[in-house]
Amino acid sequence: MNVDYLGAFSSIFLAIVFLLYGAIIYYQYGYLSNKSMRLQVLSTRSAACLPIYSILLYISLLYPHNYEFLQIGITFTEGVTLSTFFALIVVNIGGPSKTVQAMEERDDKLVCTKRLCACCCPENRFIFYKKSVWRLFHCVCTRTLLTTASAITSLFPSSLAQILTLLFSAASMVLLIYAVASLINFYDLLYDLTVNVHGLSKLLMIKTSVGFAAILHVAATFYATIAGGYTSQFDRNAGYSPALSTKRAYCSLMIIIFDAFAIVFFFSFAAKMDILQKQSSIPTDDVVHEEDESTQTISFCQFLMEIHKFYDLYPLLAINAKLSTTVVPVDLNNSEGSELSGYHKIVTLPPSDKSSNDERAREDKEMSNQMKVSSSIPILDEV
Repeated sequence: MNVDYLGAFSSIFLAIVFLLYGAIIYYQYGYLSNKSMRLQVLSTRSAACLPIYSILLYISLLYPHNYEFLQIGITFTEGVTLSTFFALIVVNIGGPSKTVQAMEERDDKLVCTKRLCACCCPENRFIFYKKSVWRLFHCVCTRTLLTTASAITSLFPSSLAQILTLLFSAASMVLLIYAVASLINFYDLLYDLTVNVHGLSKLLMIKTSVGFAAILHVAATFYATIAGGYTSQFDRNAGYSPALSTKRAYCSLMIIIFDAFAIVFFFSFAAKMDILQKQSSIPTDDVVHEEDESTQTISFCQFLMEIHKFYDLYPLLAINAKLSTTVVPVDLNNSEGSELSGYHKIVTLPPSDKSSNDERAREDKEMSNQMKVSSSIPILDEV
């Protein structure tokens, strides 16, 4: 009788990951309150990436022939994790309108603008916010489609299919790097507004775990496809091919790495989060509720269900901004080469009732009689 020693060995580390994730949920439920419930749900959902990664990798280890198709779930989880952290920042600040305003109030240039190119990270904060949203969308959806295509082509033994498998994997990796770079730039502008939710440590852990999973997956795929892989000592009598043995070794290694990450995740994600104090008089977008701070407003089972609603995508991409815009004149002789030179500056305004909208419409009409709007201003759609 053949015993899968590698699977038995990895199951120990898998159990530790789930225990630590359960501890995170337990502590967050103990801190649960009306004001911080949305933040706690998003934060804990971000930490769910580790157990999901681990269980999918463990299934791949036991059934290595399904390795490529199980990577589809891992890829989707990576995108959702990054998007959930993005949503955590936006919700913590008060919604898309206040997030754009907070970025506008900062004069610091983006990391990419300072060191690379301005086309990827425009100085216009409104445009940068929109581009960040779409990069995360591609990280969730387009990467999942690329991984699915890679899994399908891996079924065929021809050289062309193997090349396509590698190309799809490489393209997926590029999109991930693009999304992570955008998230780093986004956080760099707002890091001082995320201290209350321990944003830096969470970003570092999410970025490191997602990066390790993606980079080592591409490395294992290249090694198994190009070099033919190798047979580990655990698989010598199990009848696995060198390519399958390489993938099993990758899965086991990642479970062990995630086990180490889970310890750090616990100290970062199980910590109590405070509510960010309002930075200005502009009201929020109603994504953070303002009820009295009472604890445990929902049952533990309801809290679990809220955490694992991965179909709850509306705050992930934060495209449902109740964000209106108006325009103000800009100095056309601006010699600094700003993106807004010769145009009109976007000013974000909070939602308001019907009477305020009518008053604003009259003011906008009076303003339009005094100047000509030379360009159309994009407006984020309201859900």
